[in-house]
Amino acid sequence: MSNTSNRSRPIVVGLAVMAFAGPSAAASEDLQSLAGDWSGLMPVQPEQHLVLHVRKAGETVSATLDSPEKGVMGIPVPDIHRNGAKVDFGIPRIQLSYEGALDPDGKTIRGTMTQGDLPKLQFNMVLQ
Repeated sequence: MSNTSNRSRPIVVGLAVMAFAGPSAAASEDLQSLAGDWSGLMPVQPEQHLVLHVRKAGETVSATLDSPEKGVMGIPVPDIHRNGAKVDFGIPRIQLSYEGALDPDGKTIRGTMTQGDLPKLQFNMVLQ
């Protein structure tokens, strides 16, 4: 039996525990350009989608994360940043972080997600 399914459990448990409102990130032009819904399929079994919703309101950008297969929606993402092509976000409370690079076309972020001591997962997100 593969360790892959065991790796996904802490991520999902951590996401399910999230039920707090985090502060929104201060916006820059780069960060505002990420506004939209970004979807990716985590390379674990069973398959798990994550959807990152980035919203801008005036000069403020906020983000939430959904895990549809687990029925977990609207997890606040208090830390989200963009510097040029580099994109990263994190949910410190569950030790989850994502570091990636935006493709030149602005429609795909290719990166790595980590949570605590679990192995890193290569995870790409596509603008919907």
